[in-house]
Amino acid sequence: MVDLATGPFQLRYRADLMGARAEAEVTVMVADPLEPLPADDPILALDPKEDMTLSEGDQVSVRVRAPPGAEGPFEVRRVCEDLPLYEVLPGVFEGFCRIAPGIRLKDEPVRFQLRTRDPRRKLKTKSLCRLSTMDPDGYAVVVSTAKLTVVRSEAGGYSLFEPPGTVFNISGRAGSRLRVSLAPGLEGWVDASSVVSLPKGTPPAYGTVGKYLNTTVSSDSVRLSGQVEKNLPFEIRQRTDPMGFEIRFFGGIQRLDRIRFAPQDPVISDVRWRQEDSRTVLLEVDTRLRRGWGYDGYYEKGRFVLEIRRPPLVGERVFAGRRVVLDPGHGPDSGAWGPMGSQEQDLNLALAFDLKGLLEAEGAEVFMTRTSSAGPPLFDRPFAAWAVRGDVLVSLHNNALAVTDDPFASPRGYMTFYYHPQSRPLAEAVHAASRRVLPDLPDEALRWGDLHLCRLTQMPAILTESAYVMLPEQEALLRERSSRARFAEAVFEGLRGYYEEYRQLQLREAAEREAARPQ
Repeated sequence: MVDLATGPFQLRYRADLMGARAEAEVTVMVADPLEPLPADDPILALDPKEDMTLSEGDQVSVRVRAPPGAEGPFEVRRVCEDLPLYEVLPGVFEGFCRIAPGIRLKDEPVRFQLRTRDPRRKLKTKSLCRLSTMDPDGYAVVVSTAKLTVVRSEAGGYSLFEPPGTVFNISGRAGSRLRVSLAPGLEGWVDASSVVSLPKGTPPAYGTVGKYLNTTVSSDSVRLSGQVEKNLPFEIRQRTDPMGFEIRFFGGIQRLDRIRFAPQDPVISDVRWRQEDSRTVLLEVDTRLRRGWGYDGYYEKGRFVLEIRRPPLVGERVFAGRRVVLDPGHGPDSGAWGPMGSQEQDLNLALAFDLKGLLEAEGAEVFMTRTSSAGPPLFDRPFAAWAVRGDVLVSLHNNALAVTDDPFASPRGYMTFYYHPQSRPLAEAVHAASRRVLPDLPDEALRWGDLHLCRLTQMPAILTESAYVMLPEQEALLRERSSRARFAEAVFEGLRGYYEEYRQLQLREAAEREAARPQ
């Protein structure tokens, strides 16, 4: 650890080992602390930091910088006058106002007026970003056009993933983000670039869910489908052991008359529904299975479809006929760098080829999302995995630390991530195998992670961090093929254990065998 002040620094590194020497020089810039406000303009508006379009009842947060100890009000014309500002940090002042019913705004700034300890000195400024209100003449409705439209929380957390053609009611805007109204008391945010506006006067995105539901059986999956008046935003939550689903249609109004269950349906056992609130319809789907092997939800010709994949029939040679998708992390971006010059993308790819060889020797079909440094974009990789109908997906990575982290603060080793409940058994099996095969590396725990490759729903999907490329002793293990083989073996044995555990479940449970895809 090196003590640094502000400004530029030349850091010179030298390492000596058994007569060999390596040297490097790096220039870093340490930023200055928050600068004091200039004497001739000692006030600066901080929030709102982007233009906003608001609805009645919305609360607006405003902030301004000024000399510590100042006091005074802010105003937004036609909304509020002389509302107080509170000093929440030295020199940072904050206030709030609410948009009352009937208020109409067009590009209004927030105006601040503060006084310092010198009562004769008044500080005035206004925000560069402006406030407006929604058009009172009708709803604003948009339709998604992106391959996948992400609905985020106000803080930016991922919430929903909607297919093309989904319609949303818009209740506000902040910069390039649109606020969507999902249900009473529930809203989210979408990127404006992922949707297009429908003509003014388009009816709001409400519609009936029903009238008929039915299930159909194919060799690969069982589909539950039902009529929908509009492609409403939906959420699918998965239960496990036994496997089941909760599907919520936001903006939905139930109109269910019939549910037809296909003869000899080996997967779905029951479907129930209820109007959860005035604008949310809930479907509950029960299955005969304990484990999930993937599902998908989408709209197709005026119907919503929940496609539930049938499990594979696992034989004594557990890998025979299995389709495994390997994603060597990164590429074309390098990922992390090791002190010996290794790029994570290259180590991940080498690890994937090692693992591919082990799997194919046991009869598995292996598909890789990339076979060179010219990999596809991260966003496209889950679609590529589904295009080849993989049984499982494993995204292979090696770890790094942020520049502010102390590498010696805790033991550094391997970790395994999952996102959906259906993927946890796979993550547990691979993590347990890593503990057996890599006893000399620290176990950094099984982890839930909001990671792009783990969010794939059509198959169990996990992400592994085998070792730390930035730690010299672990980088050396990854660079040497004989030692790197142990990391491939850990994932291989984890996959073997996962399939073998399910084979034993199929031997015990008739429902798991009967639901299996024909060989």
